[in-house]
Amino acid sequence: MLATERLDHFEDAFLSVLNRLLRLRGSRPEMALNAARLAHIDVPTLLVFANDDPMGDAAIGQRMANAMNNTELHIVDGGHAPWLHHADQITPPLTAFLNRVTRPVGN
Repeated sequence: MLATERLDHFEDAFLSVLNRLLRLRGSRPEMALNAARLAHIDVPTLLVFANDDPMGDAAIGQRMANAMNNTELHIVDGGHAPWLHHADQITPPLTAFLNRVTRPVGN
C-alpha cells in the first residue's frame, strides 16, 4: 500500500478521478491531453518518464515535451511510478529544476 492510499478520503478522491476520466465504454476522449491542450500549458514543466513504463514510456514523454513550451523531459530507468524505485535518478534533475524556476522567499 502506498502512503497516499492511507490518507483520509483517498478512496473517494481516487474514485472521483476515475469517474471523471473513464466511463463504462472506456476513456473519455474529451479528457485527453492532446497536443492542442498541452500547447496551452505556459508554465515551466518538468516531465519525468521511465523507459519501460507500460502506461506511457519515453516516446510518449517526448511527444508531450514536443507539444509543450518551456518543458524539460527527464527519462529514467524502470517502469511505472519510477519515483518509488529510482528516486536517486529523479532527485538531482528535480532539485535543479526547482532551483531554476522558484524564487527565494521574500524576493
